Parts: sequence; structure tokens; C-alpha cells
Amino acid sequence: ITARKMPDATPDEVLVVAEDITAQRRLTEALAQQAHKDPLTGLANRREFRAQLDQAFSARHAQVKALCYIDLNGFKKVNDTFGHEVGDGLLEKLGKLLRKNTRDGDLVARLGGDEFCLLAQDASAENVTDLAGKLAERISEHPIVIGQQSFHLSASIGVALSSDEDGTPADWLRRADAACYYAKTNAAAEPVVYEDLPEKEQRTLSVEAGYWETLIKQLIREDGFNIHLQPVMDTRDNAPSLSHYEALIRLPKEHREIKIEDFFRQAKRANLTREVDYWVLNTVVRALSSDPTISSEVAHVSVNLCADTILHRDLSKDIQRMISKHSIAPQRLCLELKEEDVLSHFNAATLLFESLANTGVKFCVDHFGYNLQAVLGLQKLPFDYIKLDGHLINNLNRSPVNATVVAAILKISKIMGARTIAGHVEHNDDLKALQKLGVDYAQGFILGRPAPLEQSKLLH
Repeated sequence: ITARKMPDATPDEVLVVAEDITAQRRLTEALAQQAHKDPLTGLANRREFRAQLDQAFSARHAQVKALCYIDLNGFKKVNDTFGHEVGDGLLEKLGKLLRKNTRDGDLVARLGGDEFCLLAQDASAENVTDLAGKLAERISEHPIVIGQQSFHLSASIGVALSSDEDGTPADWLRRADAACYYAKTNAAAEPVVYEDLPEKEQRTLSVEAGYWETLIKQLIREDGFNIHLQPVMDTRDNAPSLSHYEALIRLPKEHREIKIEDFFRQAKRANLTREVDYWVLNTVVRALSSDPTISSEVAHVSVNLCADTILHRDLSKDIQRMISKHSIAPQRLCLELKEEDVLSHFNAATLLFESLANTGVKFCVDHFGYNLQAVLGLQKLPFDYIKLDGHLINNLNRSPVNATVVAAILKISKIMGARTIAGHVEHNDDLKALQKLGVDYAQGFILGRPAPLEQSKLLH
């Protein structure tokens, strides 16, 4: 409410203007919550967890504290078999189960994927072991029902007590993660406490962590990774044509047996996901600079960024430095961010957009539709492309609900001024349905499989 004196008013007259800011306040509160909460489960997100972990670490001498690292078993199989929508439902209900079975004052966070962490305050070794054991029992004994499906899950849990030997909060978290890794690889039914492991096992875990850290750093240093490019096709005409590429990292032949998701788990454990992303960025920018006369049919290349990379304070400057060093047009590079990561780190993502807003670098939000409430926050960010989440594409031609959601997203994208990309298109029927709905671009194995960078038009 504002009040002001009008020029021709009498001494007793004042103009009062009232404005209803309820919607604005609700949006502000929602965005503030998104900065600290995981949008799917409502638990603390990785950023909030790190902040709380730092505080607990600095006060670890005042009272005993413990970390419980929780990793679901068999979640990827459920996701691959039943789709992301079912997987999301499992994670959402698991979040509620964890909240219900933890103590007041303890912090439960989703770190990403199917990984959760509990920061237990004022907890003795015996108490936290009992708490972790009860969580494991609750998860395994209570099936989670999604629609007509009932899922029996189990979890591997690693525990680490606060210690004066930890040099950083990351050391503390690394021990809990190592204990969880030991529990998972040994199919342990009970939680594993790092301090209870024999020294030999602790050394083995440290050596293994050291091996992965050394291997990843070596592959970065020696350009040992490979880049494969998957075409993204323009579907606005009956005959799809090449629009641009998405860059995908691949391990060298001698390490091909390692699944890419396992590799990124190890990279995350070693705090090296940002370094991996930077290697991909540099490699793609160098490749783009090697072909300055590239035709317009390959307009740009999309590069995926992890959450840790988005949080890096110098990311914008580093990207502009790469572009300047290799003299490429900024429009040739597109940064692809997961919807979940943007919402979890909204302030950092906003700063990245603002700092690159006038450079010409493009942006794409991936897995759109993962959380439809996200539109409130994402509408403020100038994405060039919106990539629909894969679970919306599968069986699109036979699912009126999915088709309706996709049609709604297309309308939203037009209002936002963004083009749409359908990912994971595997069936011709789905492609035809997408074209009928008006999706701009599509990618998937039926349109083009990822191929080595050396074979692409970027180098010819």
C-alpha cells in the first residue's frame, strides 16, 4: 500500500494505492524453497546439505555427530523397466518414509539420483547404528505401491562418525560413502560403520578411491576420454533433417566394461565431475574451432553440465575464455542443464544465465516435465531449448495422458519463446505423434545413434 498527495487535492485528501501481491509473494516463497529443497522429494537438496554439513563439521567437538549414506539397491533396473515416472514415484515415497523414521533435529537430504544422506545430531555410535538399522528395515519391509505395481526395495547404508582426523567435511562424507560402497559391493544386509571395519578394509577402500581419482585425472590429463555425438533432428517437416548434436562422453576401449553411470558415481565420490565437464567443454569447443566454415545444418553442439559445475563461481568466465581462445561463435555452443539441478541450485543457475545472457551461448533444460511445478521458477530463465523428459515420450501414441502433457508443454514453451526437443525417441509411432503435436526437434536411436567425434561433420 502506498499513499501520496495529489497536486490538486485538499489538505484532507490523500491518494491511496493498494496492490495485491499475493501471487508475487507465493512465487518468491516457492523460489526460496526451491533453493534449499529437492523438488521431487521435498527433502534438503545437495546445496543445503553441504551448508549444514559445514556447520556440523565446525561444531563436531561439541557433540558426537554421524553421517548415514543411503543408496537404493536395484533402482536403475526399476527405472529402466518401468520408466522414470515410476522411478520418480518411488523416490518421492522413499523421501516421505525417511522423514517419518528419523528424529527431530536430524537432516535428511537427497544428494541426487537414488542417493540420500542423513546427518544425525548428538548421536553415539550405538544410537546411530540402531537408527540406520531401523531405516534399512523400514525400507525393506514396507513395499512401495505405485499405481498397480508393488515394489520391494532394499538399501545399502554406510555410517561414519565425526572424527578429529577428518581434515574437511568432504573427508567425513567420503568415509560414509566408502562404508556405503562396501555395504553395496558385499551385499551387506546391515548398515556398515566405517570405524568398525578392519584397518585392512579401510585401506582397501582408500586405495580404491585413490585408484579412481588417479584414473580420472589421468584420462583428463591425457585426453583419454572419447566424445560421441548424437544427432538432434528437425522434425518440423515430414522428412527429419539434422539440426545439431548432443555431446556424450565415453570411456576408452580398455575401460569400456565400466557403465557410464558407475563412472559418474566414482567421479562424484572423487569430487571430479566439474573437471570432467570442463574436459568435455574444451574438447567440443576445440572441435568446433577446427571447422570455421561449418554449414548451417550443424548449428551447434550441446554439452551437459553436472550440478557441481553449475555451482562453480568462475564457470561463466571460463566458458567465455574457452570461446575467445578458440575463436568460435558463441552461438555454436549450447549448455544443457537438468531441470532438477536448475531448481536445486536456482540462484547459481540464474547467475550463469545472467552472465552469459548477451554472449549468444544457448541454453537447454533437460528432463523437462520431471516436475511440472517447476514452470513457476523456470519461466524466469531464458532457455533456448526445452527437452522433454523421456518418460513422457515412451508410448506417447498409446497414452492420451502423456500426449496431453506434451501438448501443454509445447504451449508453455512457445510462451517462454523456446524450441522443444523430444529425447529418447525409439519408435516410429512416437515420432509421428510428436510431429503431429508440433515438437520442433527429436533425438533417439531411430534417428541416429551416438558416433565418435572424429566421424562427425565437425571435423570435415
